[in-house]
Amino acid sequence: MNRTLLHLVVLVVGVIACVNDASAQSIDRMRAMLNMRSDSGAKVRVEEDGNVKAVVAAVEGQAAVTEVDGYRVVLYYDDVQYAQDRAEEIIKDFKKDFPEINSYLVYEKPYFKVSIGDCLSMEEALMLRSKVLTSYPSAFIRRDKVTFKSLMDARRRVDCLEIDPEVRENLLHNRELRDSMRMDETLYIVMQRDEELNKLLQLDDLSRQQENNNQTEQDPEWIDEW
Repeated sequence: MNRTLLHLVVLVVGVIACVNDASAQSIDRMRAMLNMRSDSGAKVRVEEDGNVKAVVAAVEGQAAVTEVDGYRVVLYYDDVQYAQDRAEEIIKDFKKDFPEINSYLVYEKPYFKVSIGDCLSMEEALMLRSKVLTSYPSAFIRRDKVTFKSLMDARRRVDCLEIDPEVRENLLHNRELRDSMRMDETLYIVMQRDEELNKLLQLDDLSRQQENNNQTEQDPEWIDEW
């Protein structure tokens, strides 16, 4: 499950929480429709990821379950004399550099631990670790409980982010910079919220598709090799 799927999970939880029984019925109807055979005999097989199913089921049934098994990236884990001070310093710096990512300072006797993220899959945790590895080279992945509230908080935090005016101006005139920033899921979401930038992103996609089509027409041997 990648970050896009995580965002879908959070969105589903938010919608269900707002409309409750009506949403549950809509989801059931959607499943039933997808499982029906068409006139030609085609049929869509619906398979739900275990964690996604747990999230939806818990909210639909208003179950007592409020968390699922997941992963977090640990930035610091130690029990030295000044471990608490060091942990507090690390989490303070992290929140300043990565305000869109949830971070946690926990005391697991006798260790102080700083962990980040709310990942539902190992793939997502690996992506998160890669994102912070330059600043935190000793970061490692560890299994943890991920709460539904933390997933919602992460989504709201992304929605509150804004692009610096100077950076935005550069993005408007530099496709290479836009391509670079869109590789980060969070930054891509923020850019899409900007109407002018979103239009440029769509034009970039069309331009890239045209470039690929031109290369295919000009170099048929490249297709065979690929």
